[in-house]
Amino acid sequence: MSDDPGLQHVTDERFFWSGRIIALCGATAEYGEYEIVHFFSFSPKCPDCKRLSERDT
Repeated sequence: MSDDPGLQHVTDERFFWSGRIIALCGATAEYGEYEIVHFFSFSPKCPDCKRLSERDT
């Protein structure tokens, strides 16, 4: 699990009422602790999330 705050994670689950998210790698963040990026970002991608997302395609 990669909890480095500078990494861009792939969201696995988002809880509507609390705003909490869980990434593919298992990292969690509460509402206000993350930014949603829809298209393009210069942030480095989490290697665990990248590996798991490529495995599912």
